[in-house]
This record gives sequence, structure tokens and C-alpha cells, in this order.
Amino acid sequence: MSQSLYRKYRSQTFDELVGQEHITRTLRNAIAAGRIAHAYLFCGPRGTGKTSTARLLAKSVNCLNEVERPCNECLACRAINEGRALDLIEIDAASRRKVEDIAEVIERVNFAPAELRYKVYIIDEVHMLTAHAFNALLKTLEEPPEHAIFILATTEVWKVLPTIISRCQRFDFRRIPTSEVVRRLETVAGEEGLRVQPQALAAIARLSTGSLRDALGLLDQLTVYGEDEITLEQLQTLLGTVGSQRVAQFVDALIDRDAPAGLARLNTWAQEGMDPRQFTQELVEYLRSVMLLKVSGDKATGLDLTHEALESMRAQAARVTLHHLLDVTEKFSTLDYTLRTGPYGYLPLELALVASTAEPAAQPQPAQQRPPVAASSAPARPERARSYQPADRPRVPASRVEAAAPPVLEEAPHPAETPSLAAHHRNGRPEGSVDLDGVLQVWPRLLNSTQINKMTQALLRGCKPVKLEGSKVVLDFQYEFHKAKIEDPATVATVEQALSRLLGQPATIRCTLGAEDGSPQPAPARATATSSGDSVLSEPRVKAAQDIFNGKIIEINGGEA
Repeated sequence: MSQSLYRKYRSQTFDELVGQEHITRTLRNAIAAGRIAHAYLFCGPRGTGKTSTARLLAKSVNCLNEVERPCNECLACRAINEGRALDLIEIDAASRRKVEDIAEVIERVNFAPAELRYKVYIIDEVHMLTAHAFNALLKTLEEPPEHAIFILATTEVWKVLPTIISRCQRFDFRRIPTSEVVRRLETVAGEEGLRVQPQALAAIARLSTGSLRDALGLLDQLTVYGEDEITLEQLQTLLGTVGSQRVAQFVDALIDRDAPAGLARLNTWAQEGMDPRQFTQELVEYLRSVMLLKVSGDKATGLDLTHEALESMRAQAARVTLHHLLDVTEKFSTLDYTLRTGPYGYLPLELALVASTAEPAAQPQPAQQRPPVAASSAPARPERARSYQPADRPRVPASRVEAAAPPVLEEAPHPAETPSLAAHHRNGRPEGSVDLDGVLQVWPRLLNSTQINKMTQALLRGCKPVKLEGSKVVLDFQYEFHKAKIEDPATVATVEQALSRLLGQPATIRCTLGAEDGSPQPAPARATATSSGDSVLSEPRVKAAQDIFNGKIIEINGGEA
């Protein structure tokens, strides 16, 4: 039986370890200085060299050559390379995860090595151990015998107990850059006498997503599938991939909102045997790159692309709005689970395509201001409209005040699409000037502004703009409590920022208590109340509670308040 390429070409020296220079340098210096730790934790993505590094460390601490470690020639190195070293114990925690398995290790750890200098325990996928197994290992991991070294490896370090992590020297492995994966693949192909197109090597490196083991596995699979030369077309046929050029064509259809062209391409690729999940993964990765270029431009980092692909993505980023790009990326990034578990084939892809290419709905026009209602002889109603629970609804205890659902707010028009209020008031006045009528016009929008939290909105409902002092709006409050809360510096800054945006020019506020506009104050409602219900409704504390908590009165019982 032939040996797989990733096992055959496992790194035998630190020089052969790809993409982890920060780790190899530290371990080499520690070995040269004789500062060997009793426990190590290797964490990082799959296929990045964690187990290979663990075996290299085991060889180095036991190597009999004092000049270069590991030498791969002494008895200790050859025993480890050939898999017959009794003092190198490799444990797969995915299958041996119970406390009984760890108890067996603990019992044997005190025995001296049979042939090597150190007894090395490599526990792979250590995050799979149970909590009881971790606790059993804890004391031994903290103070192992002089001759024992523990090396823990995991792809999910967040599942490892913090008490375990604190007792180890931690090394974080990184995803291997595409360029280094390509160089390693070229070396292996040369050793094996394989002819591989450079485009195929680059595609294998991209599909491996930083895992050298996955890349060597794909190359090994292609050596059986291919004939004289391994080509990009063979890779696409074998894996059902479509290639970056076809993904770019599909993204063009998304940007141009050309649903028929996108559907036609999906139908063609489906007939060619394209894997929808693989296509979606490539598409989302492509859209991510376009998004980074759109947001960061030349400062975008983490893009391991050729010059031609980079220029093509830059051109696409310039043609699409950020909002559309975010919407498209979000729609396709959530399809993987549906494609994996659903029986609908390409339908989720087609739905996402049609939804992404639909024209955006027209922005709603601002509601026209209602004409003022003529004054009548009817008694003035309270300032805030109050709704009572109908008689056919279940009765609620009298002391209960139910929090009302938040009001449905209309989306404020975007400043770039709707002229500022200052522009509407330029006729007959210097440009940029705003009068009190203009402030009163935008006041309802300020009370519903998403820039202001619900508590501040409720407090502002207890005041009204009464006059302007240059660019300063005077807000007159009915209650000292409301005024004191709004005068908090952070709240003042928030209100002033929202008001300035709505007015289209800088504006500040000043808070007063009492009618500073000189209008007569209405008589207290309690003095003219004709019923216990009106008396309660006019009670200042009840009104303050309604304003702050945005509540409504359900029922009133019990006579005069």
C-alpha cells in the first residue's frame, strides 16, 4: 500500500516546517539553551503543522546529537521516525476522552523512560476530553516527573479549561499563506516527478484555505485522476469547482442586477456537475475580498491574490454601492446550511440571486403636514393622547400600568436625498437661518430620531421649544426632574447633534423651567376636574410616569386621587 503524500512529506526538521517561523525560532532557542518546559499547548487551524511540530520537539529533546537537533540519524531520532519509540506516547483524545483513559496515563507517567531521555506524551484534539478527565490530568500536568513532557494539540482552544491552559506554554499556529503552500506543492511535485500546471497549484492552495495537509491531500487525489499533466480543468471537474473567472462573471451579474444572466450561468454550471456548496463557498470568499477593497481600498490587508485578480476586483468594487455589496454577501453567506441539509438543490442559490438583483424599493415620501385644526369651544384635551382599554377586554388590576409597545416610526429621509430644513426656509431670509417655526416642524422627527435613546425621547416629550437665541434653541420644561436629566452633558451633546442634523446647521440647546415665552399657564387640571378619572390623569406624577416609561393607563378605580 502506497503512503499518502501528507504522511510521506511530513516535516522532519524545523527548516521544513512551513509558515510557522515564530514557533520554530522559539523552540529552537529553548532547545539550544536547555530550557525545556514540562507542558506545551499547540493550538490553531487544522493542517498547519501542530502534530508535526510536536513530533519534532519530541525528537529534539531526545536527540543524541549535540550540534543540530533533530539530526534524524541518531538512534533516538530513527526510533521516533520509524514509529517504534516506546517513550513517545500519542493519544487521540477524540476516541480516548474519558477519565479512565487519563487515569491510565497518570499511572504510567511515573515510570522512567525505557530507552529515551524523556518520555513525551502527545495528546491530540485535547479539547475532546471530558471535564472529569481534564481535572484528573490537572495535577500531573502542573508537576509532572522530571522525565515527562506533555504536548497538547487542539483546533478549538476555547474548549480547553483555563486551568489547563495556564499550566502550559501556549503556541498559536497560523494559517499558511497561499504562496508558501504553492512553493511546498512545487517541491513535492518535483520529488514525485509530477507535471502540474501553475494555475492548478494556485487553485489547490486557495481551496486548502491555509491547510498544507489538505493541499497535499488534493494533490495526491489528482495524481490518480490525472494523466500526463495535472490541469486546472481536471481539478474543477474532480471537485465540482467553477474557478475564479466564472465566480467573477457571476458577481458581475449580481452587480448589474442581471438576474437572467445569473440564472443562465447557474443552469449551465449545474449541467456540468458543479457542487452548489463549493460554489457558494468560493463566491462568499470572492465577495469578501471585493468588500474589503470597497471599504479599505489600497489599505486592504489579508488578500492573497494575483495582480490580475486584484485589479478585476477593484473594478467591480468601484461599480457597486457598499449597501448592495453588504446585502449580497449576507444573503449568500447564510446558504451553506440550507444547501447541506435541504432537498432543493440549486433553488436556495437561485432565490438568493433573484433577491439580490431585485431593484430596491422607492424611498417613502415624508408625510405631509396636516393642516391646523380650528379652535373650538370644547375643553382642551391633555397634551398626550391617551387610549383606554375597551370594555370587552379582560379587566386589569387598577394599580397596574402597562408599558405600551414602542410606536411605529417612519424612517427619516437620508440627508443626502432630502434637502435640509434650512434649505426650505431660505426664501426671504439669509441662507442657513432657521426660525422657531422651522424648529417646531422638525421637533416630531427629533422625538422619533434613532440617534436618541427611548429614555431621552420620553424626557423630551415633557418640554417644548419656546424661542431661539441665535443658533440656541430654548427648551421649556414642565418638571424639574425632566430638565435635570436632559442637562446631563452626554445627553445634551446627543440632542444637539441630532437637532443639528435635522436643521442642516449647528444648533445648541438651553433648558428652562416655566413658560419663558410669556404665554399664560393653564390652571391646574385638578381644580377643574369634574371626575376622579380626570383628576388622576392631570396628576403631575402620573403624567411624568407616562412620559418616562411610554405607558398608557388601563383602568382607574377608587375615586379621587
